[in-house]
Amino acid sequence: MAGAMDQLIYVNVVGFPDGNLEPVKAIHVHGSCFRIIDVNDDDEHFPWEFVTDEVVTCEEVVFYENESGLVAKHVCRCGNA
Repeated sequence: MAGAMDQLIYVNVVGFPDGNLEPVKAIHVHGSCFRIIDVNDDDEHFPWEFVTDEVVTCEEVVFYENESGLVAKHVCRCGNA
C-alpha cells in the first residue's frame, strides 16, 4: 500500500458496561472501511471488539464539545477488502 497513511479510529473495549473506546491506528481501504494495523498490547485486560488486520466499517461519532472521530461499528462485508 504505497502512500497509505495511518488514520486514527476508535474500537470498543469488550466488557465495559458504559462503553470504552480505544484509539487505534488503521489504514483506509475504501469508502468507510479501514484495516486495523495497531496491536493490542493488553488483550487480557482490555480486549478490543475488533482485532489487528480486520477490516471494519466506521461511522463518524460526535463525542463531546463538538469533537468527533471514526468509530468501528462492524466488520466490512464488501468484497473489496
